[in-house]
Amino acid sequence: MTPEDEEKIAAMRDYIYKLSLAKSNARPSENIVEDGNISLKNLGITPHNVFIIPTNVDGHKATTNSLIPKLDKANVVGTPSPYRLKSAQSSKNSLIEPSVPRISSESNLQLLRTEEQARLIPTGLNLARNNIGQKFAAKNQSTTSISSEPADVSAAATSKSHKRIPTPILINVSNASPSNSATAATSLRDKHMSLVGRTIESPKAAAATSTNTTTAIATLEIPLPYTYTGPNGVGLDLPINNPPRKNLGTFVSSTYEGNDRNVKNLLDSLYLKAFPEPMSEFGPKVTKALIQPTTRGSKPTNIKTIQNWKPDGTLVAHMTEHKGAINQICVSPDHNFFASCSDDGTVKIWDCSRFVKNFNNRSRVTYNQQGGKIKCIAFIDSTHSIAAASDNGSIHVFRIDYVPGTNSPKYGKPVTVRETYLNEEYAVTMEHYETGTDSILLYATSKGNICGLDLRTMEVIWTFKNPKSHGVISAMVTDKKYRWLLVGTSRGIFTLWDLRFRNQLRSWVHPTKSRISKLLLYPQKPLWIIVAAGKNEVSIWDVEKIECKEVFGVRTGDEKGGVSLDMFKALDLPGSGSILRSAFTAHEGSFSADNSIRAVLYPHDCNYMITAGSDRKIRLWNHKHIEDSYVIVGSDIDEKKPIYSTRQFDGIHIHYESHSIYRGVNSTSMNNTTSNSSTPNSHNNTNGGSHSSHSVNNSNSNKKSSKNTNSARNQLISVQQQQLLKNHLDCITDLKITELPHPMLISGDRDGIIKVFM
Repeated sequence: MTPEDEEKIAAMRDYIYKLSLAKSNARPSENIVEDGNISLKNLGITPHNVFIIPTNVDGHKATTNSLIPKLDKANVVGTPSPYRLKSAQSSKNSLIEPSVPRISSESNLQLLRTEEQARLIPTGLNLARNNIGQKFAAKNQSTTSISSEPADVSAAATSKSHKRIPTPILINVSNASPSNSATAATSLRDKHMSLVGRTIESPKAAAATSTNTTTAIATLEIPLPYTYTGPNGVGLDLPINNPPRKNLGTFVSSTYEGNDRNVKNLLDSLYLKAFPEPMSEFGPKVTKALIQPTTRGSKPTNIKTIQNWKPDGTLVAHMTEHKGAINQICVSPDHNFFASCSDDGTVKIWDCSRFVKNFNNRSRVTYNQQGGKIKCIAFIDSTHSIAAASDNGSIHVFRIDYVPGTNSPKYGKPVTVRETYLNEEYAVTMEHYETGTDSILLYATSKGNICGLDLRTMEVIWTFKNPKSHGVISAMVTDKKYRWLLVGTSRGIFTLWDLRFRNQLRSWVHPTKSRISKLLLYPQKPLWIIVAAGKNEVSIWDVEKIECKEVFGVRTGDEKGGVSLDMFKALDLPGSGSILRSAFTAHEGSFSADNSIRAVLYPHDCNYMITAGSDRKIRLWNHKHIEDSYVIVGSDIDEKKPIYSTRQFDGIHIHYESHSIYRGVNSTSMNNTTSNSSTPNSHNNTNGGSHSSHSVNNSNSNKKSSKNTNSARNQLISVQQQQLLKNHLDCITDLKITELPHPMLISGDRDGIIKVFM
């Protein structure tokens, strides 16, 4: 047996001895299981609260510390290679002796950076530990270390010893001394042999051993798996040769003062979950600019805001680029532009500043890489990235590169950053929100599935299954804190879901049993919602009590019967068989798409609501003074002005728009007075836009009256042309308000036309 073999056997005997002592101490002396629970006190474990402190929360690159010496590549053996963040974090404290006390957060960060540089140098692990531990010899007298750094670097580090910053290991190949190496190996061998009480003389270096219970964990320097996001594959872990290096400033700092490897690994994983890295591929975070009132002299100028704005229906822009129905309009978080999606398979970006100066009714960007009919879109929270869903089952997330300018902003080509595909279904509505740790794209599909897609991993983390007998999901709304979710279907059935515990709470039926066209949060009450369903009606409901609070509707005069409580009372959900019977189907057909409200707006901190639908009219409902409500766009020239009234029935406030017969008489008398004036009436009041075929039989008619008649006819034609351009010719599908550069109303219809009104 050679001396080297004897040394190995002695080291093995020492290891077995320490292992037996550790197991004997860990063996419980009494039963630790009490009523199926393990008592930590019986194991000698005292629970501690540990607080995780982010060292670089904002995600910006940490500044380089001048106290850390720069490595000379010519004198350093080995170069850094790509590494895993988790591996780096799990080994960040493996080079420190357990007796080293805790230091401040900033010093700890510097220490971790130095340790990371030392870790990447392929030298012996214990050699690196002893080198760094030499800086703490004053606190740890029992530690024996070997220093392999030059004298000048050691002196520089000693002068800054008050910071407790260890220096990286520098190995000068040309100046390496064999005698120093032999001396170091001998001291290690003597240290080990003193433990077992033997001495062995051998010219070979002994294996490095440790005198504490810290486990040395090696880290493989392998390529970092990188998530490739391209048009042909998303979420695929493809190894790349030179991935972007992780920021060392994201290392965890906590109040834990121990040196247990498992605890530190647990803290590392919790840190990554609590403080995830920002997703830079979606672009920077943006916020809406505040409108500052300007002053002229000592008096401030009147600046229109969404609170004091009163739309008058003045047409600002008329866009006709879309060749299919407009399905949805979304305004960017900073209100600099808005996006529209259509059945023509495109998503177009429109610049809001062009409606004020340098007027141009052309879109700035068109995204057409998805195919199919784009059914819904949603902006990624506080970014310029847009998620779009098509009826071919695809969901794309693309970024709009917006650069503001002095004259006009610049737009880059859209860049696809995420994409996924659904199997034999497609998303009909979607919404995005962030929980602080997750970036969730919430969408409902044509088969009744409600899914939460994590945009970080592109994996569906949870799925709700709405019963198919309830019908196709047509609307969806969540509360501001994303605690609950409410969906409405084409059969008028509501289903309430709990997003925290991910279970179904309850379901009920709308009194009209008709399609739920729109769901919106009521801004003044957190548990109230606005529902667009029925025949030209919008109602406000209390989700907690399932009670109807207010109703806004249009009375055309052909309604039969009075108002009853059953018209506004929620119905219990019948069985699946009852839902599919003819009675339910008959109610679906009784409210056709030609008598429904499709778009609803209720701006925050405002007292008005704007609605639009299949009757091609946009109405403003003044919630404080209902009599001040009016039709913004859609009235004909000779149409009588409607009146608005309120009545209360069993605690429910009912607001209706109707036409008074007395107003018609007054309007007729005014027209008769006009016909008796010097300018004769040349058109019929009850048929706007058609020239009357009846001639004026007046014996006193002359050439002057004939010229007046032609002038009135030309004026009427001009007014009708303007009215034709101003009004929508098909069902209005969506409404939005942009606040910059000043409040404007945006509407889109089923004919592919987008209009902007002041």
